[in-house]
Amino acid sequence: MRRVVAVCDESLLGKRFESEGRVLDLSVHRAFYEGERADATKVVELLKNCASVNAVGAESVECVAKVFGGAGFDIGGVPVLQVYRV
Repeated sequence: MRRVVAVCDESLLGKRFESEGRVLDLSVHRAFYEGERADATKVVELLKNCASVNAVGAESVECVAKVFGGAGFDIGGVPVLQVYRV
């Protein structure tokens, strides 16, 4: 089964960021990102069979980028990386 993996730096949960008309609201969407705590090793394991990834925060984006590469974008000073596998 292919799944969506959401990874977020814990310190960002419950906060809201905005810049250039884009909004990252981790209070409204907290449930999407909050779940099992995982270290980098566990995150890499979860990424193996995923269909897509949403990563928010410097640590999370760095971990996902090591697996998939790519460049993310920034919302209110917070790095964001989205990966879609087809």
